[in-house]
Amino acid sequence: MAFTAATMAMAVLAGTAQAATLTITPDKPCYVTGETAELNGTGFTADGQVNATFAGLAGTFSTDSAGVMEPLTLTFPGVKGVKTLPVTVTDATNPAVTATLNLKATQLHVDVNPANAKAGKKLRIKGYGLLGGKKVYMHVRGPHHYKSDTKIARTKAPCGTFKTRRKIVPAGARPGKYKVRFDAKKKFSKQTKPQTGGTLTVTRTFG
Repeated sequence: MAFTAATMAMAVLAGTAQAATLTITPDKPCYVTGETAELNGTGFTADGQVNATFAGLAGTFSTDSAGVMEPLTLTFPGVKGVKTLPVTVTDATNPAVTATLNLKATQLHVDVNPANAKAGKKLRIKGYGLLGGKKVYMHVRGPHHYKSDTKIARTKAPCGTFKTRRKIVPAGARPGKYKVRFDAKKKFSKQTKPQTGGTLTVTRTFG
């Protein structure tokens, strides 16, 4: 039976009562939107039930003759920034038997501020979920074969976050649409994962 929840994950045991323990597979310091993980628990009442809560969701699940609960599948949805939420499993027969994991996750995305600025102006760039490596590269492709590949920051654990101030295109950039991508590879490829970005439009103004 699956237990799907809107939340995030870091497999760190926050606390247990008696012999109850929780484990999560795969065991990662940070999960990204769309990933799933399996939660397992032991040390509960044999042939009984447990109550699980996760990001405002709740469910009741069975245990076997050894006090092992049925596996729960956790799904990690979109979040803003980096968040931490607990998943708690409590024995229905003996509520003193309980275990909790603090779960951490993020969403792969980059914020650029301000959204409107002159070409050549340094912008505030913040990223999340860039877990492909320690370096962050910005790849820009635009009109008239314009291209730029620049290392702009280093990521921080555990969720691949970074922040910097950089110009995306130079002053005097030609009008048109520029594709902007962020990843951990010096050489750009559409196949690189994880990778995120968007489109920058440069317009010409008069007056």
